[in-house]
Amino acid sequence: MDDPNSAVPFNRKTVIGLHHLALAVDGDASLDALYERLKVDRNVNIEFSPEPLADGPTRHMICNIPGGGIRIEFVAA
Repeated sequence: MDDPNSAVPFNRKTVIGLHHLALAVDGDASLDALYERLKVDRNVNIEFSPEPLADGPTRHMICNIPGGGIRIEFVAA
């Protein structure tokens, strides 16, 4: 395991690699239902629950998938 004290924050402008994968879901109700389903799964880490994206009416959430630590963003479309 790498030393967490020497870890550097991710910078999307200077680091090569996958930051996260974004997927659209069918509206706010689907986003809320997905959140309710994922929050009870002990293998899923919710980074943040559904919230507004920037200043617009669109909502999103991010979680980490089991096994790989890849961040998945779900966006209500």
